[in-house]
Amino acid sequence: MMRRSLAVSAVLGLLPLPAAACGGQPTTVPPGEPVSRTNVGLTEWRVGVRDPVLAPGRVVLDVTNAGTTAHDLVVTGPGVSARTPVLPPGGTFVLRFTARPGTRLELFCSVAGHDGMGMRTHARVAGVLAGAVGM
Repeated sequence: MMRRSLAVSAVLGLLPLPAAACGGQPTTVPPGEPVSRTNVGLTEWRVGVRDPVLAPGRVVLDVTNAGTTAHDLVVTGPGVSARTPVLPPGGTFVLRFTARPGTRLELFCSVAGHDGMGMRTHARVAGVLAGAVGM
């Protein structure tokens, strides 16, 4: 069980990964700082986003199924409708989409029953919506 916890923590970016695993030197992003690329881990019964504040524009999610059953990831929000295929345990997928500034994105697993068991979260896209007043 401890090995699974460590693997999930590494996928979600909660533990430092060796630089070779990332293809370069590890970088640290201050909490809340918008990013255009981040890791998303899928486990029973959780969707974990390493950096929940995304930069507006082109976004890349490195999705890993660190669970023991098949999962997928659906991302929806204003102007966004993106999804991975159903991933087997250990499966990965790079999901790309364009995010509008100042919006909220829903991330969830659409495999039957998984959303209802807690596989849902959200991410915020930095910026202010055009025409917003008093923000």
